[in-house]
Amino acid sequence: MSASASASPLPPPPGSLILVTGANGFLATHVVADLLASGYSVRGTLRPSSLANESKTAHLRALADKYPELTLELVPAELDDVEALTAAAAGTAAVMHTASPYVLDVNDPVEELLRPAVMGTYNTLAAAAASPSVARVVLTSSMAAVTDSPDNGHVYTETDWNVKSTVARNPYYASKALAEKEAWKFVGSPIPLPDLPTDGLIETPPPPAAVNFDLVVINPFVIVGPEPSPAVNTSNGILRDIMDGKYPATMDLNWCFVHVHDVAHAHTLALTNPAAQGRYLTAHDAISMADTVALLKTKYPDHPLPKRDLSCKIGTGLTKMASYFQPKAVGSYLRTNLSKVCHLDNTKVRELGLEFTPVNETIVSAVEDLRTNAKLKVECMLAPDELSARVELRAAADAARGARRSEAAGRVLSFLNRLERASEDQAANPSWSGWAPAISHPVLRPLFLDSHRNIPDEAIVAALASTADRGIQKDVARAGYVVPAEQDSTVRLHAVAIDCVASVIRRALGVATKDDDRERTLLRARRMARAVIAEWESRLPGVFVSFHASLASMELAARLAARPLSAAALRAVILIPELRALALIARNPLHALSRATGVPVEVFATRVFLFLLPDYEVPDAILPPWYKPRHIEIAISALGTRIADE
Repeated sequence: MSASASASPLPPPPGSLILVTGANGFLATHVVADLLASGYSVRGTLRPSSLANESKTAHLRALADKYPELTLELVPAELDDVEALTAAAAGTAAVMHTASPYVLDVNDPVEELLRPAVMGTYNTLAAAAASPSVARVVLTSSMAAVTDSPDNGHVYTETDWNVKSTVARNPYYASKALAEKEAWKFVGSPIPLPDLPTDGLIETPPPPAAVNFDLVVINPFVIVGPEPSPAVNTSNGILRDIMDGKYPATMDLNWCFVHVHDVAHAHTLALTNPAAQGRYLTAHDAISMADTVALLKTKYPDHPLPKRDLSCKIGTGLTKMASYFQPKAVGSYLRTNLSKVCHLDNTKVRELGLEFTPVNETIVSAVEDLRTNAKLKVECMLAPDELSARVELRAAADAARGARRSEAAGRVLSFLNRLERASEDQAANPSWSGWAPAISHPVLRPLFLDSHRNIPDEAIVAALASTADRGIQKDVARAGYVVPAEQDSTVRLHAVAIDCVASVIRRALGVATKDDDRERTLLRARRMARAVIAEWESRLPGVFVSFHASLASMELAARLAARPLSAAALRAVILIPELRALALIARNPLHALSRATGVPVEVFATRVFLFLLPDYEVPDAILPPWYKPRHIEIAISALGTRIADE
């Protein structure tokens, strides 16, 4: 392990060329950025297929433009191609080996995880050994090489190794432990190496008798944070799935998050500090899923975050039972990590000079990136300016890789511009701070005060208007700005409709909603809602047939059937139709309403919501920023006159 005379000095002088394997990966991209920011040139290896795909290299080429005085080379090299790796390492001062498969669900753990991880590490080190100029290799390992199922009372340090993982039990963890052990064997390890259950599964050639570089290993845990590429890595996927409602409940899980910027900088510190040696645990102490969800609820209350709590002993037992129905690796992870808390000592990496981003900031930073880069399913309300920002961001990314803006994207921007102009037209109108005028209107109030006594005759359904025709929503999905909902799922859409009606009925019932009554009240309201919908469907066939996802947030939207609405129907459902649907519903009273008030129909159709129930609390998120309540006031007055006349 003694360095030869021809090896580069440590630390490498500014401008030195550093090799980064798998340079377009999540962590690797940030390592490249940190090296460039520290004054180093970078040569990055990519799979040949990735190098030929502009969308997989655009974020790296953008970094090259940011540092014109430095060099950023991208070269093709697979981890099983020793010749290509050797050519890539030639003339470099150091190697950062970050590339390794990170997947939990595999069919053949040995061939899909262990062999690529071990042989990729061996081949990279062999390439470094063949280049006399390489003075140091910094290897990205993982806390998975340190522990599998953590002991709650133990504080983990750099001396700990994961000796539990096998091909059947957490194979990804096994791959990280075996690959790191292979690296230490290659350089003639100065640290004690453990016996692993997977020893002997992957045969490697004998290492050289001596190498010209030393080895430093970074052991991060759950790396999250901004992701420059369109993909979502596995760790960020945890937060994405929580935000998207894929976790049905909060479980007794704990994660040692760490910001990707911190891990990237730890690699640079390991390179530039001549005294760096051995392993460096790089992560925060554990934060529970319950605390993570609580933090996200305070920041993002409109997302479908877990509402149930299964972190108790009974809930954990149920989760373990359910884990046997999950894919093998996922189930194994759950069974070995439920009710486990990993406590670690990160003193060594802090002494190297690393300052950690606080864990709460780390989580929020990752989620903000998911939100702003349209990587979340849009299950919450999005303001038009936020959607516009997403559109412009995606358009800029398209332009950066030389792609033409799609026709669908153009139509989306055009629609947003129309909304913006409509908003400017309304700017002179005074703001209206509450719903009291609607509730106290002398004509409308009596219609709804006692409506629950005769629900089918005077349905108490609040009107939910669609933002526009179905075509614009398809454009948004096609342009890639939102993930479409299950638009054709009748079961899902009727369930949404029932919840909509039930929420209104619950208000009208006036039933106490203390904690102990809330669930019972909701169930009662849902039963009544089904009756309302059944009656409504019999009177107005087609009203609920076409529920679909709306432009910005998959909020409830109902498309009217192509038929006129009577005054009686108008009492039951007050709808502001879609822009194109207006042409089909020629006799809808909305046209008369428009003529009576002088307000263009298009203004009403930019999402005006009428909740005409006493004391109904309208969630702030439902009201888009361009909404101007003055038009509601005008509409209520004209509508009341029309109903009274008929």
